[in-house]
Amino acid sequence: MYSKKDVSDSFSKHSSSYDKYADAQAKAAGFLVSFIRENSADLPCGPVLEIGCGTGFVTREIVPSMPDRKFLITDISGKMADLCRNNLSMSGIDISSSIFAAFDGECSWPDKRFAMIYSGFTFQWFQDFVQ
Repeated sequence: MYSKKDVSDSFSKHSSSYDKYADAQAKAAGFLVSFIRENSADLPCGPVLEIGCGTGFVTREIVPSMPDRKFLITDISGKMADLCRNNLSMSGIDISSSIFAAFDGECSWPDKRFAMIYSGFTFQWFQDFVQ
């Protein structure tokens, strides 16, 4: 089993070349984006949480499709969260209502409710999936 530090360090180390090798992640992101778009019309009020943003495969599609929402966009690797923010910004996507942060998605979240929580290829890295 990997330690969380190993996972974070590995993603940070390879963040600049991640997209070059992430074909499966990009394809899965497309399916997730379609699912979210088809099922998000009746979301309650509140912010949206992304766990494990990576370089932004899902983020760059979802943030612009929900312009009135606030987003908390997280990754266990701060470097990946920064890269995601930079990728969205360089693409001209308005991220003024988004907070990007290094955060372990398996930890307890602040006492806050979210209208939606989504994640791409992340949960396989959790140590206690049932939690």
